[in-house]
Parts: sequence; C-alpha cells; structure tokens
Amino acid sequence: MTILVFPGGLPRALEFVTTNPNAIGASSVKNDPAKIHYSHWLELPYITQPNFSQELKKCINKFSISKIYCPHNLAWGHLKDIVEHIEDVEVLEPSPILVEQKPYKQVLKAVGQLDTPLSEIEMAGILKTSWRIEGEMVDRKIAALSRIFPDLPKGDIIEIGSLYGKSAYVLSCLSRKYSIGNILCIDPWDLLIIDKDKTDVIASTLSQRDLKIIHNGFMMNLSTAENVNFIRGFSQKVAATYKKGTVSTQMGETNYTGKISLLHIDGNHDYEFVTLDYEKWSPKVQPGGWVVFDDYEWSFGDGPKRAGDKFIDRVKPTKAFIDGGAMFVQMPN
Repeated sequence: MTILVFPGGLPRALEFVTTNPNAIGASSVKNDPAKIHYSHWLELPYITQPNFSQELKKCINKFSISKIYCPHNLAWGHLKDIVEHIEDVEVLEPSPILVEQKPYKQVLKAVGQLDTPLSEIEMAGILKTSWRIEGEMVDRKIAALSRIFPDLPKGDIIEIGSLYGKSAYVLSCLSRKYSIGNILCIDPWDLLIIDKDKTDVIASTLSQRDLKIIHNGFMMNLSTAENVNFIRGFSQKVAATYKKGTVSTQMGETNYTGKISLLHIDGNHDYEFVTLDYEKWSPKVQPGGWVVFDDYEWSFGDGPKRAGDKFIDRVKPTKAFIDGGAMFVQMPN
C-alpha cells in the first residue's frame, strides 16, 4: 500500500507523515520546503490547471498509489471526483472540514463538564491551546486554577518544573485575565537530577528525552506570552537569589516584584525534593496566596502527597482542597 499526501506542506499533512513515514509527498508549490519531511517527493500542477487530473493519474500508476491523504478542503473534493473512476484508489476519509471542526466540538463539550468562573469561550480557548502542548495537566486542574485566580493577591507566580510549558501557558492566560503578575518558570531541564523514587515505568522513558528539544519546546510554546520568563537551574539554588528585579533570557526581559502570589510545585517528585521546594519557597508566598502541589494524587509514587500533608500540618492553611490530582493550599492571612 502506497499513500500519497497532497498537498504535503499543510500542518495536518506533516502530522500524518510522522506516523506514515513511507508516504509520498506532493505539492503544487515550487521548491516547497516541506519536501524535506518525506522520503519521496513529487510536484503536481495546481488543481485548477487542466492537466492536473492527467498528471495525478500518471503518479498513481507510476508509484502504485492506492490511498490519497488530502488535508485541503477544496482539493479533497476534487480528488474524490477524480479517483471515483480509478479502480483500487481511494481518498481517505473524513473530509478536512469535519476534521478541522472536531476539536472545537470536543473542547466545548469538555468545558461543559468543568466548574470554572470563566466564560465558556474563555475556558475553551485556554483548553484548546493547552491540549496542543505536551504535558499531563488535566482539565479539572486547569478549572481548579481558574477558581482560585480571581482572589489571588498581586505578585509573582512561581512555577517549579515546567518541561514543555503546558501549565506555564495556563498560568500565563489566567494571570493576564486577572492582572496578577508575571510568571517565573524554574527548571534545570537536566536529567542528571532525577527522581530516586521513580518506578521502572518512568525510568524506561528517560533515555528517550532530548532535553535540548524540550527546553526549546518550552520557549516555542511561550514565545508570545509576554508575562513569562525562566531561570534554568535547580529550584533550591534559585530560591536563594530570588528577589525584586529583572530576568533576562532569549525570551526577553521580565520584571518581578519579589512577592509571590502563587507557587506551583511540579519539579522532582521525591519526597525530600518536594519538601525542600516548599521549605525554600513557601515563606515568600504572600498571605492569602496559594501553594499548589502537583501530582498529590499520583500513580507512580507518594512523594508529593507526603510532602503536601506535612506542609498542611505546618502552615494551618485558610483553605485546602484536592482537584485534578493536585492539592491547593491557601496560605493563612
């Protein structure tokens, strides 16, 4: 079975070829840069040109093409008409129009299941983009964050452990909505320090992680978020130097107040590291601010839960609850 991808340069075409690496790419654009993603590349006339049908049939015969993947709305219908009369060749379903509408329907359905003060469209907008960023932050945790933001004190939002920036993106959106402050992401993007309590399931995936790609991915995902910056380092060391001032990186310059509104702990999940994170950072959280322990409910260990329980006993919070696998703790006034 040989698959032709046409036009091969559209985003969904490039996604398709990642799981179908032997597919043949084709385009009507001269010197289309997308050809580097395919093992074999063809040039076809534009579908509006009279010789398109003839040239397409030549390609089908020459390369024994049996299936055509087409992510272009107009071209899809035209190809359907052409191959209708060609034996053993089909244009893959569904139509691009149905494909492009599906995620919008899905996200609106998801919002209907959530408890959030945001409007349906606001929440859907945050969810839809966050779904495209790699990470394990679930919708219920996003909704829970949206519920605590309206009453947050003004100040910095500190995130320990960011990976590709999924939760940082959500924090950025909510902070802009409620004018809270800037987000500072702290992550070494370094596997030299890994969870000692990790299970074999987690350990088996570590060698596959390209930390340079992950860090670049973080910057790509947050490149247009003007209220986000990062420090590449270990949280305990960064805590010693955290103060009012400016952080300057490839993402630009960002000012911080030195007063924490929300602390999101999602770094090394070992009990001792989670404990160190809250010991070093929580004293800097303002009264009425919040500390969030990610993965308080976690299938691969109990470090965040044990540390979170100890923290609760120590600070006697104004309020605390668990949602979306995380524990939310409001600092006493």
